[in-house]
Amino acid sequence: MKATNRLIGALIGLARATDGNTHPTEETYKLLIRGLVVGDSDEQEITDLIGELHAEKQKLVPRCSECASPCGRNDDYDMAKLRDTDPDVRALKALILSGLHEAARRLYTTGKTDENYNETIAKALFAVGEDWDKELLLPVALEVGQAICTLNERKTANNESEDKSMNSWLGILSVTNTAQLPRF
Repeated sequence: MKATNRLIGALIGLARATDGNTHPTEETYKLLIRGLVVGDSDEQEITDLIGELHAEKQKLVPRCSECASPCGRNDDYDMAKLRDTDPDVRALKALILSGLHEAARRLYTTGKTDENYNETIAKALFAVGEDWDKELLLPVALEVGQAICTLNERKTANNESEDKSMNSWLGILSVTNTAQLPRF
């Protein structure tokens, strides 16, 4: 399996572990953000990061790995499942991941997490790992798009140059018929 796919699967596994009665820390969210940004790194760096993601997941759900009857709830997501899913669902999940990459890239440059976006990032990664239809995924994609807009407004308010790649992403989000979304 391609290293990037394993990384995304591990990110989804950690995001799953943030759901429920666990207490994710700033380090949890920094790892999620870093993982969304370093997807183009070499295989060893990705493998090392996957190890860090698994260690963080172990901190959040320490008894999960020793469970006598594992349910798989916090397992890494198998990205191969994406190939066999409905094309509209696959396109929405790819759009969500692309948007998360953009939001994480913007947050990563600050070196901090932002509690306004932490939950959105974890929730969106969680959603990508679920067997949801396009009606459930579309609001998640819109929420990620809104997060990018807010980050872009903040960047513009700080007199930083606007990122033109955002406009094309938002144009895709404005499509209400997911059949018109590009196929990945």
